[in-house]
Amino acid sequence: MIRLTADEDSYLRASANHSLGRASIFKATEAEDEGDFKSELKNAIEFFERSSKETTYSNPSRFCLPFYRSFYSLMFEKAGAEGEVKRYLAEAKSASEESENKETLIEAVENLANALSEGQKVTDFDATKFDLNACRRYCDRAADLIGDAAEGAPGAAYVLRRGLPIIDDWIKEIIREIQEKAEAVRRGTQGTSLEELGLATARPAQELPTQDPLALTMSLGTMASSARVLCELITADDERIQACEQLKNLSGLELSEQGGALADALEYITTCLHGHRNEAPPTKTVHISEMQKEIVRIAVAQFCFELTESFPFVLKNKDEVKTKVFSALEIAKHDGTNIVCLPELCLCEEWISEIEERYPDMIVIGGSFYKDKMNICPVIMKSDADTHYQPKIIPSRNEDPEMTGVGMVSGDAVYIYETRFGRFMVLICRDFDYLLTRLVHRKNPDMIFCPAFNPVSANKRFHNAAHLHVEKNPLYILIANTGKYGGTSVFGRLHKDYFGLLVDNRCKDAGDSTYKLCEVKKGQEEVILANFNLIHKSVQTPTPADPDEEIRNVDHIRKIPIELDRSRI
Repeated sequence: MIRLTADEDSYLRASANHSLGRASIFKATEAEDEGDFKSELKNAIEFFERSSKETTYSNPSRFCLPFYRSFYSLMFEKAGAEGEVKRYLAEAKSASEESENKETLIEAVENLANALSEGQKVTDFDATKFDLNACRRYCDRAADLIGDAAEGAPGAAYVLRRGLPIIDDWIKEIIREIQEKAEAVRRGTQGTSLEELGLATARPAQELPTQDPLALTMSLGTMASSARVLCELITADDERIQACEQLKNLSGLELSEQGGALADALEYITTCLHGHRNEAPPTKTVHISEMQKEIVRIAVAQFCFELTESFPFVLKNKDEVKTKVFSALEIAKHDGTNIVCLPELCLCEEWISEIEERYPDMIVIGGSFYKDKMNICPVIMKSDADTHYQPKIIPSRNEDPEMTGVGMVSGDAVYIYETRFGRFMVLICRDFDYLLTRLVHRKNPDMIFCPAFNPVSANKRFHNAAHLHVEKNPLYILIANTGKYGGTSVFGRLHKDYFGLLVDNRCKDAGDSTYKLCEVKKGQEEVILANFNLIHKSVQTPTPADPDEEIRNVDHIRKIPIELDRSRI
């Protein structure tokens, strides 16, 4: 037969090459492994190609060549194969000569091609296309058609059947890839307060179905719900990529889009978790005392003040601001407050000793001031231990030295203060925006204080982040901002049945369902005061029938206006 492929007669050469091609197809059907299967199929294509080049009236290789080329591209040249398959199938149809078996085989390959197209969309997650059910449907239809064609073209039918388990393996590989991404998320959250969410994301991934589209949709939805929360918790608004944003409306997407969006988000979450571990500054514990109070009263103050226009920014009217600072501290003292937080850049260093002497029973989170180009927040308390002032880590735009070479010197650590009034961190302004998601899940403080000098546009972002973290973590967040922009607020879990009372007491806006329990508006000068339970930070469930047995994690919330009284200063 090999000798005839070099015969002088064109018809004999065409027939010999065609016969050798069919023989290679037979060998492919008998192949023990995928490698031999691929090799024999490739040999067959080469023989059919030689045969089709011969000028004869009727040459079956003109059908066989594009038919088997399309199948080969479908099976082994998956990347970018879709266009090639369409071209080969068009050529095969043209050469089919109205043969019923040939048309059936072409339809079978078309169904396998559609299956592969869906499978490619799953593995190419950037395309955000995913429909395992469609892939299975096309494969099942191909199997039926192959059965119809088997009697008239047994060799071709067997080759197509060999392709079905290969495609089935691809589906299994797709499932494995999603499972691996979910498992990576679980490992990334292990040992953090996000561990439960990581488990909730990974658990359904281990049982993703391939046969039942309804069950698949439900499993993807369960995973997406946990992934969406993770996206919101570990990324700031300006960091969040499209994949995370898509999860907000996943139920409105076609099934063909859901898996891709979910896979992208899982991969991004894992990247963020690893990045947070590497990017976050080191933390250092400052142990002052064991916790001595289960319920602490905390105050956050807001008042108006102006800063100079150039770095380093200082108070324009120091005497007036000092009066406001000490008026707020007096309110806190007379209300029995344990901890007070002041706004960023509202303090002068020379006031610290006076604050320490006059308010020995309170811890004062003293806003901040510049020293040696560092923006530092003094944690003022009577103690024999070195309390360490908290430096700002991330400069704001108007502090950034990268622009002109003049600006803030960044701190190199975040301190965790262990005191008689609980365990807390201080994140100054932009540190809250950037470091909150990188630190809180690993350090689990009782409270986070944020002295800020935030414009109105940033308040919404800070408040959203505070709500999300309080919703998912048992902690309290307290933000003290300048009265120039407003937004001073406290966040904690509280049964929503109490929200109406907070609205009536001018603490909360009507219709606000977040855990922002009290806020001071722009232009107002007030102190928010509230009791916070350091043992029970979550809403008590179920609610006891006896009111005396109810434990409220936050209560006695109120706002007191700051009335300037220079005689007390």
